[in-house]
Amino acid sequence: MHSGLEASQLLLAFAMGIVAYIGLLHLWFWGRGRGAGIHAWVAGWCAATLVFQAARFAQISTEVTATAVFSGRCQSAAGIVLAYTLAGFGAALEQRPWSRRRRVAWGALASLAALAALGSPLLLSGATDLRRDWFGHSFIGARGTPAMGLLLAVLVTVGVRLGGQTARAPLERGERRALVAALLAYAGAGLSSVLGAMRLVQVPMLAQYAPLALALGLSYPLVRRHRRLTTELERMVDERTRQLTESERRYRRLVDDAPIGVVACDLDGRISAINPHLQRLLGSPSERASREVNIFDSPQLRAAGVSAAFRDCIASGENVSGEFAYTTRWGRSVHLRAQIAAIRGHDGRVRGVQAVVEDESARVALERFLQRSRKMRAVGQLAAGIAHEINNPMAFVSSNLRMLREEWAAIASAIDKEGRDETIAERIADAEELISDSIDGVERTVEIVRSVKEFTHGEGGERSPTSLIDVLEESVRYAEGQRAAGIEIERVYADVPAIAASAQLRQVFLNLVVNALQAVGERGRIRLVTRREGDEVVARVEDDGCGIEDALRERIFEPFFTTKDAGQGTGLGLYFSYQIVRMHDGRIDVESEPGVGTAFEVRLPVADETSQSRGSASS
Repeated sequence: MHSGLEASQLLLAFAMGIVAYIGLLHLWFWGRGRGAGIHAWVAGWCAATLVFQAARFAQISTEVTATAVFSGRCQSAAGIVLAYTLAGFGAALEQRPWSRRRRVAWGALASLAALAALGSPLLLSGATDLRRDWFGHSFIGARGTPAMGLLLAVLVTVGVRLGGQTARAPLERGERRALVAALLAYAGAGLSSVLGAMRLVQVPMLAQYAPLALALGLSYPLVRRHRRLTTELERMVDERTRQLTESERRYRRLVDDAPIGVVACDLDGRISAINPHLQRLLGSPSERASREVNIFDSPQLRAAGVSAAFRDCIASGENVSGEFAYTTRWGRSVHLRAQIAAIRGHDGRVRGVQAVVEDESARVALERFLQRSRKMRAVGQLAAGIAHEINNPMAFVSSNLRMLREEWAAIASAIDKEGRDETIAERIADAEELISDSIDGVERTVEIVRSVKEFTHGEGGERSPTSLIDVLEESVRYAEGQRAAGIEIERVYADVPAIAASAQLRQVFLNLVVNALQAVGERGRIRLVTRREGDEVVARVEDDGCGIEDALRERIFEPFFTTKDAGQGTGLGLYFSYQIVRMHDGRIDVESEPGVGTAFEVRLPVADETSQSRGSASS
C-alpha cells in the first residue's frame, strides 16, 4: 500500500513541477509584453491547476475524513476557476479577447461559485467512500451531489466552445491537432472524475493529471508561435544587419572615394572621422596621424582661421562657411573652402561638428590669373590710349617748335637788317609764349606716363596701418593750390580704426578732393565724413557742385572717360582710384544728382592684427 502511495505522490509532485514551470514561462512572456493577455490566461490556468493538484495530493495522503472532504471541495472550486481561465484563453486564441468589464464580471461570478463550492456541500456532500488511483492506492473520496452535473455542463460547454475557437484560430495544423488532443484528454479525464464523484462509474482517478495535459496543449501553440516569431525576428534582424552593414560599407566607400574632404570632431576638437581626400589636402600621412590632430590646438589650423570657424559653429549651433589659406607643416599652401555644420544629439544639443572641405587652390589661382589677364588687357588699353593721348601734345609741341624755329630765324634776320625795335620785342614775346605752351604739353605728357607707371606698379607696394583721417587731411593740403577762396571744407570725422593701406591710397582721395574742388568752381562747400560700419571704415567726399547725369554716372570709372573739356583731363583719375580701392579689398560708390552735387563713398576693411603687427615691424 505504501509503495502505491509513494508512486502516486511522486508522479503528482512531478506533474506539479511541470505545471509550475509552464506557468512561470508564460508569466515571463506576459511580463515581457509578448502575446498580449493570452499568456496571462495560461499562467492563470497553471495556478488553478497547482491548487487542484495540491488538494489532490493532500487527499490521497490523508486518512482524516474531514481533510479528505475539504480537499475534494478545493478541487471542485479549482475546477470552476479552470473553466473560467479556459474560456478566457479561447477568446484570446480567437483574437477576440474579453473587455475589461467582461473579465471582471465573469471573474466575479466564477469566484462566487468557487467560494460556494469550497465552503458548502453544494458540489460535494460530507459522505465519503474509498477510491483507487492509477497505482491501486486507496484514498478517501467525497461523494458528489446532483449539482455536480452543473459543473460537468459548464466544462462541456467551455470545451465545445474552445474546440470551435481552436478551429477558427490562426494556428498551424500541428498546433491545432495538439491543442484538440489535449482538450479531448482533459475532457475525458475530467468527465471520468465527475462521474466517479457522482458514483456513476468506477474508474481509477486521473483528474489530477488532466489539467497538466491541457496545460501542455495550451502552451504548445503559444511556444511554437513564440519560437516562430523569434526565428522570424532573428532572420529580420540578420537581414537588417546585413543591409545596414552593406549600406554602411557603401556610404563609407562613397565618403572615402569622394573628391572632397569630410571631417568630424567632438566638442573638444578631437577628430572622430576623416576621409583620405582630406588627409591628402592637409598633408597627413595616415588616418591615425590625422585623428591625433586636435582642430583647436593645431598651429596650422589656428593660423588659417579654421579653429575659430569650428568654435563659432559650436557656440552658435549655426552653419558656418568660409575660405581659408592653409599651410601644411611641410610648407605646402592650399586654399580651402569649408561648409561647417553642427552635429546634434537626440535632445537637440550640439554634440560635435562636421565639415565638407573643398580644395579651391586651382580656382583661386585661376582667378588671380584672370585678374592679371584683365590687368594686362587694361594696360593694353591704357597703352593704346596713352599713345593716342601723347600724339596730340607731342604734335602740339612739334608744331610750336617749328614755328619757334621760323620765328627765331625771322628775328635773327630782322636784327641783322633793321636792329631791335618794338615789333621785334612783340615777336620775341610770342615766341616765349609758344615755348611756355610747349612746356605745358611736355608736362602733361610726363604726368600721363607717371600715372601709368604708378598703376602698373603691381599690388601697390607694402601696406601698413594707416589713419584714414590723416590721408584725407594730407589730400586737402596737396589740393590747396586748386582751392578757390569761396570754397568751404567741412570736416565730420568720427574716431575710426586704422586701415591697411599702401602709398597709392593717397592718390585716390587726392583725386576725389581735386574733382570736388573742380565741381564746385569758385564758390561752394565740400564735406569730408568718416565713420565705421561693422568691419569696414567708410570715407565720404561730398560736394554741392554741378553733379553727374544718370547716363554718364555708370561710365565714370572707365579708363579715358571724362566729362571735362578737351585738354583739361585724361579720364584716368577715377579709373585708377577704382582699381586702387579694389586692390585694397574695398569698394567705391558714387551718388549724384545734377544741379545738387556728388558724393563718393569709399569702404575699406579694418586692418587686422596680422597687418598691424606687420606694419609695426615695418616701421
